[in-house]
Amino acid sequence: MKHTLITILYCLIIAAGYSTDLENRPIRPIQLQQTTITTCSSISPVIAEASPNSGFFTSLLDTSLWPARWYCGVWTDFHGWMYISSDLMIWAAYFVIPLILGYFLYQRRKDVPFPSILFLFIAFILACGITHLVDAAIFWWPAYKLSAVIRLGTAIISWGTVFALVKVTPKLLDFKSPSMLENVIDEKTKELQALNNQLKKEIAEKNVSQAKLESLNAHLEQTVAERTESLQEVNSNLMHLNSLFQSVQDAAKIGVWEIDLGSGSLYWSDTVYDIHEVPKGTEVKLEEGINFYHDDYKPVIEEAVNTAIEKGTGWDLKLKLITAKQNEVWVHAIGLPLVENGKTVRLRGLFQDIDLAVKSESKIREHQQNVTAIIENTDSVIWATDKELKLTVFNQAFTNTIKNIYKITPEIGMSVINDQFKAKINSFWEEKYKNVFASGEQVIWENHDKKTDAYSEVSLNPIIDENDQVVGISGLSRDITPSKKQEELLVDVNNSLEEKVKERTEELEENNIKLLAVNKELESFSYSVSHDLRSPLRGIHGFTNALKEDYYETFDDAGRDYLDRVLSGTVRMGELIDDMLTLSRVSRAEVSSEEIDLSSLVQEIFESLEPGKATLKVQSGLKTKGDLPLVKTVLQNLLENSIKYSSKIANPRIEFGSSKKNGSTVYHVTDNGAGFDMQYSHKLFSPFQRLHHRKEFAGNGIGLATVNRIILKHGGKIWAQSKIDEGATFYFTLK
Repeated sequence: MKHTLITILYCLIIAAGYSTDLENRPIRPIQLQQTTITTCSSISPVIAEASPNSGFFTSLLDTSLWPARWYCGVWTDFHGWMYISSDLMIWAAYFVIPLILGYFLYQRRKDVPFPSILFLFIAFILACGITHLVDAAIFWWPAYKLSAVIRLGTAIISWGTVFALVKVTPKLLDFKSPSMLENVIDEKTKELQALNNQLKKEIAEKNVSQAKLESLNAHLEQTVAERTESLQEVNSNLMHLNSLFQSVQDAAKIGVWEIDLGSGSLYWSDTVYDIHEVPKGTEVKLEEGINFYHDDYKPVIEEAVNTAIEKGTGWDLKLKLITAKQNEVWVHAIGLPLVENGKTVRLRGLFQDIDLAVKSESKIREHQQNVTAIIENTDSVIWATDKELKLTVFNQAFTNTIKNIYKITPEIGMSVINDQFKAKINSFWEEKYKNVFASGEQVIWENHDKKTDAYSEVSLNPIIDENDQVVGISGLSRDITPSKKQEELLVDVNNSLEEKVKERTEELEENNIKLLAVNKELESFSYSVSHDLRSPLRGIHGFTNALKEDYYETFDDAGRDYLDRVLSGTVRMGELIDDMLTLSRVSRAEVSSEEIDLSSLVQEIFESLEPGKATLKVQSGLKTKGDLPLVKTVLQNLLENSIKYSSKIANPRIEFGSSKKNGSTVYHVTDNGAGFDMQYSHKLFSPFQRLHHRKEFAGNGIGLATVNRIILKHGGKIWAQSKIDEGATFYFTLK
């Protein structure tokens, strides 16, 4: 152990002292006592011939950088083949499981809900199996790059499966039970019955109103024609007619209009203004009046007006208007030309708002079409009978079922208790129908066809008239096989999940034991670094310093340079040891939670540093919860970096603030300093990685690694954006 530590110490001193600017000077070998070290037997010559700077993916299958695992460490035959056979057995199981899942998915592809989840599980298990296969192969074929890519793909598929489960699980929980579906069907049936009754009532009222309107229109046309001939002769009759017509307008929402073709003036009664939603008394021209019509009907009214002017014939049309307030309104427009000496000099007529009636008719037709479409296009079997059990309504599914089973075609008026049916069937159904008539309540049951393994739910519902008497029965039979299969699948899935939870619990307990052991080893390592390495390091530094004080002038330039390098290397190694211990302490620290005023903390840390010319802008009111000492370490490292890397510009500026992203608070520290090349950003948070030369900016590359460890312990993440000479921004979250 002692010889090993001396060898490591020597290598670190040489690496620190000769890491940069060797200027091609020869290195003088130092003789060390020979020690026995177990290592990879073929690693040195391989590294000498490899090309580590080649592209990662272009050299994906390059194995020259590593030896086969058989040649790394000390493997016994038993240990090695146990490792290999275990990986191969795991791979074989991971290969067979997807085949089984894929087989059943293919066999029951129509009945399996959420097949994409099953495909993801198949892909996930296959990917896991391939990682074990490659691990076994590495004993002979060290394809570590390929192994990394496969593991990355496995990680992506794993998280894809996680996200898919998060998305699908609420849908699984939303599946309704049969009783809930029955309640929904009952409610919808009642709603349809109520709506049907309402529609019948509205149709009857509409028919009565339409008959009255037709009679009134006929009367008005006759009255207008008679009174028009005597307008100039009988003024008193005109007054009476105007009074009568006004009362009719108010009652039927009918307005009158007139156009003087000579002057182009247009007269509208108040009702016509109201229909067009135009202020009363507004002057309107013929062209403006036509422009109120919908684009689809504008050509129709234009043609009617032109025909009336040219041929003296009127019109009676139902048209759609776009009012001044941009509302669509249906109107009944009647136009009558006034002809003098063979020339049409005036147009006059009636204007009636029929929007409610037209839209009611449209809704009725649409509802009837929808109900018919639903009944005909549903896979469920629907039928209805009268009190004598004769068919009054049935859909195509009912026809298909009767034809397939009994080879007969059902017809309206045919009894559902038919001589062509089996006696046992007739007896069964007759009893069910009698129960509905007797109780006036729904009867429902399930059928199971053992030959096809199909399940169906059948319900018979009473049809009640206005006197609460049962006048018929409606029937519904629907296929519930998928829901039954789904119930069975959910039971299997739940059983499987319980088993997996048990397995994962055992794995977690085992991992906790291993983690405790690793932590103890880490503490031991930290103690060894702190004491075993510091003592000989102080000795090296002391003796080297003594050499410099006593014999510095006796050395030549090369000797003095070597001596300075050794002293510099011991100092740097001491700093590296301190950084390693800091990183170790952070990794093992317990995280507490308390309220932290980030804005005040950032200002306090900045003032305690040596900012030089740098100025700081802090967003006020920023607070969070976390471990105060650890969060303070994060902010101190980020602010120190911003000050350091912006120290060489004229007006260094640093900013601390926050923003919202995907519902999380993202904090940032921004500077306008040296920045860095984003292609090397993956090295930022690794220990002892630097993106600038030590001669440019001092440091050991441990600060951001420490920051990353603290952020991860708080359940957050950190990333950066930068451009060379344009500053850098570090973003982080804390939970």
